[in-house]
Amino acid sequence: MLRPRVLLVENEVTISDILCEVLSETYEVVCASKADEALSVLACQRIDVVLLDYYLIGENAQGVAERASEAEVPIVWMSGDPDIIDTLVRSSHFMMAKPFGIQQMLDTLAKARRCR
Repeated sequence: MLRPRVLLVENEVTISDILCEVLSETYEVVCASKADEALSVLACQRIDVVLLDYYLIGENAQGVAERASEAEVPIVWMSGDPDIIDTLVRSSHFMMAKPFGIQQMLDTLAKARRCR
């Protein structure tokens, strides 16, 4: 049986490494640090859920979200910005406020996948 595949889009290397290590216990993890990398992954790989940092340095994460939505791939946003969190809470996507706990992340990803 195939393990679910998560696309982790995070440009902070330390955060990406930690999340990748934790997620790899449950998911097949594909990591991207830039929007163009994430878009390439979405174009050619099966992705079951996207874990997406709102702020990608010098890039627009919104384009990744739009592409994932077009492909009907659920999105879980991550952000530590309270203004962005308020905006995302009102969106149709899932979101997690940084910092978040590991179990919260796993639960949110599982919930997002069930709503697919």
